[in-house]
Amino acid sequence: MKIFVYVCMISSFLGLSDSFCPRGGFNNIQPHFGPGCMYRCHCVGDVQCDNTTGVCPGGCDAGWMGPGCQYGDIGYNKQVTQLLYGSNLLIDGRKATDGLPTTCVGPTAWMAVDLNATYRISGLVITSSEGVGLRDFVVTVRNYSVDSLSDIAQTCLTQNTTEKLNTEIHVVCTTEMVGRYLVIIIPDNTTGMTVCDVRVYGGRSLAYRRNASQSSTVMTSYGDGVASRALDGNVATGFNSGSCTHTLEETSTWWRVNLEMVYDIMRIVLYNRQDCCAERLSGFSVSFATNNIFSLVFKYPETTPMERTEITTLSGELAQEVEISLRNRTQPLTLCEVFVFGDCPSNVCGWTCDTSCYCDGTIDKESKVLAKCPGTCITGWWGRSCNNTCDSNCIGNTCNQNDGQCMECARGKWGHLCTNNCTNCLNSTVCGISNGICTVGCSSGLFGVKCSEPCGHCAGDGSCNRSTGACIHGCQPGWQHETCSIGLDIYLTCALVYIRICLQYHENKGFRFNTIETTLIL
Repeated sequence: MKIFVYVCMISSFLGLSDSFCPRGGFNNIQPHFGPGCMYRCHCVGDVQCDNTTGVCPGGCDAGWMGPGCQYGDIGYNKQVTQLLYGSNLLIDGRKATDGLPTTCVGPTAWMAVDLNATYRISGLVITSSEGVGLRDFVVTVRNYSVDSLSDIAQTCLTQNTTEKLNTEIHVVCTTEMVGRYLVIIIPDNTTGMTVCDVRVYGGRSLAYRRNASQSSTVMTSYGDGVASRALDGNVATGFNSGSCTHTLEETSTWWRVNLEMVYDIMRIVLYNRQDCCAERLSGFSVSFATNNIFSLVFKYPETTPMERTEITTLSGELAQEVEISLRNRTQPLTLCEVFVFGDCPSNVCGWTCDTSCYCDGTIDKESKVLAKCPGTCITGWWGRSCNNTCDSNCIGNTCNQNDGQCMECARGKWGHLCTNNCTNCLNSTVCGISNGICTVGCSSGLFGVKCSEPCGHCAGDGSCNRSTGACIHGCQPGWQHETCSIGLDIYLTCALVYIRICLQYHENKGFRFNTIETTLIL
């Protein structure tokens, strides 16, 4: 696995914009960006983000992070414990998770963020105070508190550098980890750290303004409860707010959202109705489907649902559709908002997860949405997104990761993709991978750099010198020169033949034409 620590840069999400996105969503007041204006801006002050990239002029709003501010921050407003550097004093470091990069705590020897639940953790963003950049630090993930002796820390990243890193550091864990506590430790030989913000990736918002449906819909004089109201971005929990769904009172009610592509679902957040009837959601079930066949993944165990309920998956669940239902009960189903967080499955990238990307090792979120591998490809793949396969003729299934050229060809093959045959080589064996030049020798009767020139009228097996074309066993009758490519003068040939006949005649004391040898004397 490879480790990536990089400085946040404004990215260019090519091909991901409309020329201008008007405000829309709930009450048409929410800013958007991207194709079809389908993505909700999450900027400080709820201002309009860049129509193409989603980049916010003043940064992401509290609770959001990552490319286009589309990733939820599971560290937002969570409890933070810190040990002041050079002392044994534990302090509340919640300023590091308040969503405000201008509020800082420190210097500290270590910091532990209690996420208050167990999550899948793949990366985070650490912001230190201006001019006090971090050097050496270790990020670990734990299942229990930092002072628990029974817990074994999982190392997300060990960073060693002699120079201060930038104020904002993006950390990608060497592999995805599962835990509740995120711990940042500074070695004893440093001067401690001053941290202003810690944001922890908790999946990308996937369901906003997607297609939703439900088993039935209530229509009243003061509003309706259509399925799309749970995906309008408004978390108001009163039905009269015009932002909650509502089915009829019937048996086995359900609500569904189609994400349009298959995603790796990390967590789901539900907002329940609070103006009345909160108990209706008790015992609800969550099911996932990839091919219209739903499988149960969670059943709420409590009898009194809370205003906000979060369901997490710890092993990676793939789904294109998410269903929330009240099975085997006669009860209306009401939902005031549903957030689905996740990301593209392994080896799949892009904003809509429509591009293969066989990157070697874990990759940062920006590379994930842009479908651009920051490092090398897995063996057998090439291209900027590592989505092209090496040709089957490449030895070891390996090729140049920029242009797909085979590093080594199978025996008897050559060329960019090893699709050309070494046809003129001795026994059709080996030739140069890039130029087809035979490295062992030419087939009988051929010579030249590429064994493409025919030998002259050579005697014997017809072979000639690989470089000069000179016949190895002399010329056939009627030909001369070292290459046996120049014919003898016809009169000279006849004279030589006549002399030979005469000699044969005198030796045999008779003349029998059919037995006279007419081989030329050269």
